[in-house]
Amino acid sequence: MMKKEIKENFDKQEKANKTAENAKSVKEGTGNRKSKGVSIKNLTKGSVWDFQENDIIKMMKKAEKDFDFEDSYSHYVSVIKSAFIVDTFETDNKSVQMSLEKQGYKLMKVKFDEKECGLAIKKKTIKKITDLTYENIHHITTAKLLDVISNNFGGGWESIAQSIKDIIEYGFEISTTTLPTNRLKKKGGMYENKINDGFDVLEIAKGTWTEAIFAKERPLVTAQKMNLNDEEDLMEDDFNGFNGNDDMDISDEEEMTEENYGTLVDIAEEGEDEIEEDDSEMV
Repeated sequence: MMKKEIKENFDKQEKANKTAENAKSVKEGTGNRKSKGVSIKNLTKGSVWDFQENDIIKMMKKAEKDFDFEDSYSHYVSVIKSAFIVDTFETDNKSVQMSLEKQGYKLMKVKFDEKECGLAIKKKTIKKITDLTYENIHHITTAKLLDVISNNFGGGWESIAQSIKDIIEYGFEISTTTLPTNRLKKKGGMYENKINDGFDVLEIAKGTWTEAIFAKERPLVTAQKMNLNDEEDLMEDDFNGFNGNDDMDISDEEEMTEENYGTLVDIAEEGEDEIEEDDSEMV
């Protein structure tokens, strides 16, 4: 009877730990896409973002039994550092261990043939756009991405450096528009269509205008096909296909900004005046 109670308590604790880890993933916006059969040996700097501290510790403990563990240790730590802050400590220094635990680190002892060292790890947080990398961009939610963009001093999409835009667009489909606030959500417009297509949206107020940034997660398979060669081919095709006589199409919503809105109206009015003058001459 005692063994049964112990097992039940153990199962409950394991379930509670998994629930806590999943909740942490959701809170941080890193999702929960763990793959079966993943070990420390085939972990990559991208896939490591799918895991939490306790997962890494379990992998390391299992790898300790391998004959080549000591030789591969530096490589394992290098991969882990992509998604975790890693520190070492003396295993007999209790005060340092307590300090690390208070800072949110998970601790483990790593044993080699002739020595033992302490390893402290803590998952990196993604708070700023500069925290985004090609390794982690596929391991955050759309909501997390838009939250990070909104914290970028409210500058909008154009205020983001091109190198960061490239990272974001590697993992997400992005569309933007800036319109007078009272026209942004007009029925049948871009805003409504994007929402219906599954995009999340971030609205940034700019006086009487509002910038809307639409984002939707890009399938991983599609993103993997995107490389520099593809981009170069696309640019070359676009250049070869351009004809100086082609009409330039300015869409009603996507290209309209506060700067050119008045200009477009003036051009339209001037065109009407010219037509009226031509008509009067014919009479």
